[in-house]
Amino acid sequence: MREGHSLYEQIAAERRLLSKVREQADLVLDTTQIKPRELKARLERIVLNQKESLGIDVDVMSFGFKHGVPLDADLMFDVRFLPNP
Repeated sequence: MREGHSLYEQIAAERRLLSKVREQADLVLDTTQIKPRELKARLERIVLNQKESLGIDVDVMSFGFKHGVPLDADLMFDVRFLPNP
């Protein structure tokens, strides 16, 4: 986190930096109001509705840091700053 900048300022800066990537995206998922289970269901619908097999599996899980990061996770997003649903 950059010193002297609020979380909201940093999120806005990140959005500006990624704006070109977002413009090129085929799909943007707003996860603001959805729970992990719903995100998993949406991703499954998107992936399973593809005409060609993408050869990927997506598992969305939540875990407690006190137990450590899951060893089989390829990507892990730290969202502890978000309110707990």
